[in-house]
Amino acid sequence: MRKNIRAIGTALATAILGATLLAAPAFAASPAPGAAATVMVRGDTDAHARFCVKMEHLLRRLVEKGVMTAEQAARILEAIGCTPGN
Repeated sequence: MRKNIRAIGTALATAILGATLLAAPAFAASPAPGAAATVMVRGDTDAHARFCVKMEHLLRRLVEKGVMTAEQAARILEAIGCTPGN
């Protein structure tokens, strides 16, 4: 049962990552919102910062396993509004 849950979790993370990789060019093509719009959309910057830390950890593990390159991970972090290395 535990292996099935891990497999489902890995599949879900891979699906989200794949969707992010496909959507990244679309996000890059759209104009960046103003500073006020960004604050209103996010609301809680602490929650976004925690999300960024978790996402950076996940992407780092995928890079270590050879699933993706460091450049792809950096593009994903940039697309979701996280700065790599923080």
